[in-house]
Amino acid sequence: MRHIYLAAFRWKDQRPRGEAPLVYSSALFFTLGVSAVSFAESQILVCMGAVLMGFGYGFVVTGFQIMSVRIVPPERRGTAASTYSMGWDVPMAFGGLIAGILNTKYGYDITFRLILLLYPIFVLIYVFVISKHPSAFRNWKRAQEMGRL
Repeated sequence: MRHIYLAAFRWKDQRPRGEAPLVYSSALFFTLGVSAVSFAESQILVCMGAVLMGFGYGFVVTGFQIMSVRIVPPERRGTAASTYSMGWDVPMAFGGLIAGILNTKYGYDITFRLILLLYPIFVLIYVFVISKHPSAFRNWKRAQEMGRL
């Protein structure tokens, strides 16, 4: 819970840790939200799940936006942010299309449970691939200290 509070409300204090608290908080919020929606028996639980999913989405977008602009020179940050946004929109469109097909075939509850299975895979990809990229905070900070940036 401490990481969620710090990532959500004390970002200035978390800057030395980079995007990792945002990404991990996103995973937690999104998993809780999708779980709530997929197993919901009432509209209140669906609404609470949607709010949690919104927090999760907001954290992951922010964390990866930080990574996208950190590695480029200041005069190229607008281009990096725009490219990141376009790169985020394309999978969102295809994800909605695939989710619509799954909804038609299996229903909402099964579709959300299938989506729930994807998020641990996302976290593993972040831990083993994305966090090793030069734009990840720990690598960027190390390169800065060594005078490479």
